[in-house]
Amino acid sequence: MNTTFSVIIPTFNQIDWLREAINSALGQSHQPVEIIVQDDGSVDDIQGLIEEIGDARIKYFKQENQGLVATRFNAIQNSSSDWLALLDSDDIWLPDHLKRVSSAIESFDNVNFVVSNFVDFDDKGLTGYERHQAAPAGYWERYLESESKDLYLMNEHCYLAFLEFQPGYASAMAFSRKAYDEIGGMDLRVGRRQSEDAHFARRLAIYGRVVCDKKVTVNIRKHGSNMSSNALKNYLHRIEILEMLVDNEQIPSRYMEKTKNALSEWKKDYFDRCFASKEYELCSTYFTSLPKGNKFELSSLMKKIYSDMAK
Repeated sequence: MNTTFSVIIPTFNQIDWLREAINSALGQSHQPVEIIVQDDGSVDDIQGLIEEIGDARIKYFKQENQGLVATRFNAIQNSSSDWLALLDSDDIWLPDHLKRVSSAIESFDNVNFVVSNFVDFDDKGLTGYERHQAAPAGYWERYLESESKDLYLMNEHCYLAFLEFQPGYASAMAFSRKAYDEIGGMDLRVGRRQSEDAHFARRLAIYGRVVCDKKVTVNIRKHGSNMSSNALKNYLHRIEILEMLVDNEQIPSRYMEKTKNALSEWKKDYFDRCFASKEYELCSTYFTSLPKGNKFELSSLMKKIYSDMAK
């Protein structure tokens, strides 16, 4: 089977890093059919860069600024292949990335979502962080159905796996167009929230047949303008996007109780993080939105906050 890939690259004012991302896609041992560069209203001369690279497979589209989710959505609308591989414009694929994704598709029946392992890097080089090694103890054993050459087919409870720990970020995700269409594509209601890739991944995990590749094939760049650099905002958005799945009834009933339990724990954890960061106004505001049970458990902390604020 010869799997065809469209590479989906949203970009906004990252022309220097974009060049590296595009070159990493062009340098794949399993070549993509096309590379969609969707420009979210950059002031950079992205079109000039595309013309300089001069590869006919690169298709450039420019839009008014709409945010990352809408930009990915539009890029996918402009693509044509049976499989879609996401690549953010500040990240890099290693040369065998698409080859490994293709192998994952061919190694098991009916695969429609592949998540690759990655390492972080910054301007000083690799940071030493490898995503799959950060999984909780026993994670892979709990959710593994079958294994073949570092390719892990996840079992039927894959949604719970992604709720507990997300094994890959956007640049490490590839999925079939059929699966994408079946879940209704990117949910534009997510807007400009951070952790938007977690929202999308969980929806795919509910209905998908998922393979995780334990071999590192992606480098995720860490820098000051990363959307995820604001830890507290990122964590709050993590809560909000899961609440969206619950409110929009996008989670099967058999997983609803565990999802709501996770939400409760995340809310308490967010409160603790705000408190540890001395963001007392955030604590006070967020406290009013907690369920009664959580308010009772956290009332002693609130007393301490008001005491500290009065000093």
